[in-house]
Amino acid sequence: MKKLLIFILNVLLFCSFLTPATAVVGAEESQTSPILEFVLTSNEKSALTVENNDVITISFAILRTDSNEDYAINAFQNYVHYDLSFFEFVEGSIVCNDTGSAVAQHLNSITYGEIIQCQNMATTYNSSFVFCTFQLRVIATSGSGTVYNDEFFAFDSNFQQIAVTRKNFTATICLHENLTKVNEQAPTCTENGWETYYHCADCGLLFDANNEYVIDEIPYILGVHKTTDEFVTDNDGHWYACENCNEKIDYVEHTLSKATCVSKAKCEVCGLSVGEIDPHNHKNTRIDNYVITWFFGDGYSGDVYCLDCNQTVKTGEIVSKFNINAWPWWILLISIPIFPVIIIVWIIFF
Repeated sequence: MKKLLIFILNVLLFCSFLTPATAVVGAEESQTSPILEFVLTSNEKSALTVENNDVITISFAILRTDSNEDYAINAFQNYVHYDLSFFEFVEGSIVCNDTGSAVAQHLNSITYGEIIQCQNMATTYNSSFVFCTFQLRVIATSGSGTVYNDEFFAFDSNFQQIAVTRKNFTATICLHENLTKVNEQAPTCTENGWETYYHCADCGLLFDANNEYVIDEIPYILGVHKTTDEFVTDNDGHWYACENCNEKIDYVEHTLSKATCVSKAKCEVCGLSVGEIDPHNHKNTRIDNYVITWFFGDGYSGDVYCLDCNQTVKTGEIVSKFNINAWPWWILLISIPIFPVIIIVWIIFF
């Protein structure tokens, strides 16, 4: 199969030299041939630290490196090899995301992209396209193993050979013989500290304080301010102060009530009194010396007296019995003599 595929690809390449330039017509055929890279990664990384019996997923991606535009491939082939002494292929793990094929073959290689298509049936690819994935099990106990591309070809929609480069993948088993202990660091107000941990200089892995298990990241202790329990204030606002660096924490302006004749404006949050009293704002008052106005004599509007500052806020005034406010009394006085007459007429006629 491999020899047959290489033969057909070489025939396509030979035909490309026989195809006159004037025969290339149409928008698709006039496009510039893309520049591709065949990339092997695991977890989107080209190198990974592993341990014995780990199962890793390898992705084979086709990247267009000269443009972000889609492009067409008439045919391509790529053989992916892996180190037999380091890896073992996981049967049935291949997942192919294209109309082409990806099959396990030969003991130490995975065959990708056995695609032969006519020019008018070219497959269109995105600028970044994961063609296949498969899994390998780590069988080694030390050292490194490589997964690499080999014998790769590609032809564009004009039967022209596409420039292809490759990027391989390497897995390494680290024995963590070069560990460094990183002692605990206390945090400050503005900088994080960390708990004790170990760092492997060879593979970069981190271990806990007892060097027993791997940790995902440095065990940071977040830097925080040590704040006062009570508000610190000035005439503009209030805040909590850091006892170490005096930074203002959660600063806000005062929410002030109105000043009165006996009290300054007061912050409803921190309770601070600000400014001066307002001698004209009397909150609690009463009316003294009020006299009702009626037809027998004049009345008096009453004096406004402040219960807080014990002052007469406003002096009252005489209200004449002829004032409009006394009219109801006059109407009642006039109605009294004729009221019995109205009752008699009602009894007689109704």
